[in-house]
Amino acid sequence: MINQTLRTTHMSSLKEWTKEKSWRDDILPDCLRSIAVAASRLPTGHDCLYAHLCRFRIVDSPACSLCCSDVAMNADHLPVCSSLTKNCIYSRY
Repeated sequence: MINQTLRTTHMSSLKEWTKEKSWRDDILPDCLRSIAVAASRLPTGHDCLYAHLCRFRIVDSPACSLCCSDVAMNADHLPVCSSLTKNCIYSRY
């Protein structure tokens, strides 16, 4: 009860303090967060695809696990990957 009251009060205060900030509504307002995150991570290579994870030794191989080929799974491979049927690479990210 007290925790909820504090959280509500804090959020109200935060909204009040930031309501006139210019950056508040400029951060991709019409875009879903998941799409915005994927759109910024894929071109930079900071994604969860095997080519990136292999550099940190999280996975053993950078090869695409979706189509079982020896091609590195990165943003360049996703549009041509045989197992992805949709045209939009962000929907599978």
